[in-house]
Amino acid sequence: EKGQMLHAESFQLCDSMSALELMDPKMDAGVANDAVKPADECFRDSLISLSPDTETCVAIMDRILACEMSWQGGCALAQTVFTCLYMHKPGQIEQEALRAYCQCT
Repeated sequence: EKGQMLHAESFQLCDSMSALELMDPKMDAGVANDAVKPADECFRDSLISLSPDTETCVAIMDRILACEMSWQGGCALAQTVFTCLYMHKPGQIEQEALRAYCQCT
């Protein structure tokens, strides 16, 4: 059917994250790209909000939960939970609910 993916019954989407991707700055260490910034730099330069509004906070928590479930399902921690920059420095988050959620996760 159009728009559907053909795959084996044992296939999980996190398996595709382990696939080799060439020429993608995020996945190929040989490609230099200044647009991809490390977590420390994002926090230092205020590229992400440390006090997001309530709606954004809920969306971030939902994303973290999905990442955690993928990790619990056997996917790599670096490719799941730590794709969320907030999980790198939870103590720096100013929004109390999000900080507590990240620290407890």
